[in-house]
Amino acid sequence: MPYYAGPDVADDIFLRRADDPEADEIRLTDFGWEVGGPSWSADGRRLLFDSWDRIPRVSRPWVATIDRESGDLIEVVPIELPAAVRGSVSAVYSPVSDDVLLIERLNPETQALWVMTATGEVEKVLEFESHTRGGAAWTPDRTSVEQGKRVDL
Repeated sequence: MPYYAGPDVADDIFLRRADDPEADEIRLTDFGWEVGGPSWSADGRRLLFDSWDRIPRVSRPWVATIDRESGDLIEVVPIELPAAVRGSVSAVYSPVSDDVLLIERLNPETQALWVMTATGEVEKVLEFESHTRGGAAWTPDRTSVEQGKRVDL
């Protein structure tokens, strides 16, 4: 598209089978605004991403469940965040569990890195200065996270 707000622009997530490059794309989102980068669950059935849900400056994580055989979308639902976390600008599944790494924007200059377990418990790992949308990643064994520097869990 020639520019961000142009006609026919879709800020959404599409899926296509890797073994069939000629297959039609499956549109996974069509409801939000500013969809964030996707992250696959360890079992390969769920795709985690952030979306503004048409509410300015409030973003939250969503999960799209995919049928692994057909590639069809089963459902898209928001993740319920605990009261301690007001929203997220990035969400990443652990490579070995259903735990989620969340980044929350606290103010225009500061963000917080959280780990949320599959049961919904959260722990703030650190606060850091950031003036833009950033990201973080798990180490493959889930013992540390990377966000500009390594943080052991």
